[in-house]
Amino acid sequence: MAVDPVYPHSFRQRKRGALFVLNKTGWAYFGCKDPRGFLERAKAQGVNVIRVALEGTPYFSDLGIEMWPWGGSRDQPDWTRFDEEYWNRVEERIRLAGELGIGFDLVLHFTTKPAASEIERFRPYWKFTLDHLAKYANILTWRSATSTFATKPTRTRRAPI
Repeated sequence: MAVDPVYPHSFRQRKRGALFVLNKTGWAYFGCKDPRGFLERAKAQGVNVIRVALEGTPYFSDLGIEMWPWGGSRDQPDWTRFDEEYWNRVEERIRLAGELGIGFDLVLHFTTKPAASEIERFRPYWKFTLDHLAKYANILTWRSATSTFATKPTRTRRAPI
């Protein structure tokens, strides 16, 4: 992919011309049982970007999938450490998607909904995430939360990482 020399506000694929993004939501991708199957089905549909949650319990009553990046558990969190096994799985799945030419729209918070007063609690998570995942070129966009959460007043405060 490269900047289009004729339309510098756009990208071009080196061998296929203009870049067209087709996005599919796969909130629980980092916890799903068959990541390759999910990606292959998405690719067959022409999808080249998936929107995923890094943390959360999307559709838990149906999926039963818990994505918890910290130590401890959702009921008894250890905000001071991170689950190494979970992060290894996340990175493995990011690489797998990259091999298949699929990018990410990454959402950091799905179930946790940090208030402005909790910035200091979540700052280590944001830093850890960037330190570990910024190296992946197939993470195309980074969001702090889902769009429904992004409309709440607590999302208007910004703080440096």
